[in-house]
Amino acid sequence: MKTRTILTNDSVIETKSEDLAKSLGTNLWVTDNPDHLVDALNRSKHSRLAIDLDCAGSRFDEICKTLSVMSSRCDLTLFGEGGSLALHQNSFLSYERLTTEQFANQLLDWLAY
Repeated sequence: MKTRTILTNDSVIETKSEDLAKSLGTNLWVTDNPDHLVDALNRSKHSRLAIDLDCAGSRFDEICKTLSVMSSRCDLTLFGEGGSLALHQNSFLSYERLTTEQFANQLLDWLAY
């Protein structure tokens, strides 16, 4: 199943199941286009974001610069193939390998926050 990058009202999430994301009860914005991801990040007013960097491709550096600016006004979690990377106040605080189940639980915690 294709991995998707999804912008909800509360976060940007990566999921292999669009149905799971819909079950969270939020409006979805789905793309695997880095241009759309950068645009979404620039317009976002969310206080907490999770970003899938696997869709960044050749735009990885540009997206990271956008994230660096955003990290001063929100908590960010970056993740790709099986990994999670947290940014806060322009500093890389931690890196943690997450299983799909662990990430799903973390996402649900964020949405309940």
